[in-house]
Amino acid sequence: MENVFTDDPQIKVGGMVQVSGLRFSYHPKRARGQRVSHVERTDGGWDTNAEYLVVTNSMLAGGGHNYGTFAKGKKRTEYGSQYETIRRWFGDHSPVVTPPLGRIERLAHP
Repeated sequence: MENVFTDDPQIKVGGMVQVSGLRFSYHPKRARGQRVSHVERTDGGWDTNAEYLVVTNSMLAGGGHNYGTFAKGKKRTEYGSQYETIRRWFGDHSPVVTPPLGRIERLAHP
């Protein structure tokens, strides 16, 4: 969110990273590292001791756009072109439907 809520054009990029399989609440005006107040899987629960699979593009996986935590990921594997991976997934899972609303909740400060 540091990348979205800034007036510095050298830092500002796009919008918030989108998620699948998660619900979360955040406070955009809180200090960095304190903005997300609740996370859970869409099927319920969250185990802080568990390992979770994260799928993203190589730029974000390498810590791009200030997502340095991704660069600390374990068991990293590349699967080829982002375009081809998405095209194949759509072909295997069609018809594709939009996810339900309400997965990301923006809370008032504080």
